[in-house]
Amino acid sequence: RRVLFRSLTSRRPSSPFPITYLSQVYPTSTHLIQAQKFLHLSPTPSIATLIRLSPTPLSLALSHAATQRPDWDGVEERTVFHALNLKFTQNRELGEWLESTGEREIRGVDEEGREVGEVVMRVRKALQEMRKRHPSPRREWGTYSVGLL
Repeated sequence: RRVLFRSLTSRRPSSPFPITYLSQVYPTSTHLIQAQKFLHLSPTPSIATLIRLSPTPLSLALSHAATQRPDWDGVEERTVFHALNLKFTQNRELGEWLESTGEREIRGVDEEGREVGEVVMRVRKALQEMRKRHPSPRREWGTYSVGLL
């Protein structure tokens, strides 16, 4: 049996479950994913900050596409994985939902038309492995899930 990710709007990357990355709070994982396209602009990644605070992060990122990091195609999948990993580990309800899917196939697309079901299943597997290694309460999982974006 399949779980349709797109039909579960609270589980989509744009759903309003904030995540914290490098001491910054992002309203959704979509905000973090889109901001990652511009964090290379130093010393002040102002576009990334604007995206983090924007009500429309995808639109804002698309309007600045010419200045996004040149290696984005090579890091996009890893970035999406880490952002969703943070989302499911830092938000207890979502982590519990993901665990409840067992081994079922998850399918769905995000706002950019990206297939995210495969990524969500990889996050689920990582959470299951993490639980085996660290059977502590889920509220602590976020400390184990931070990865390099």
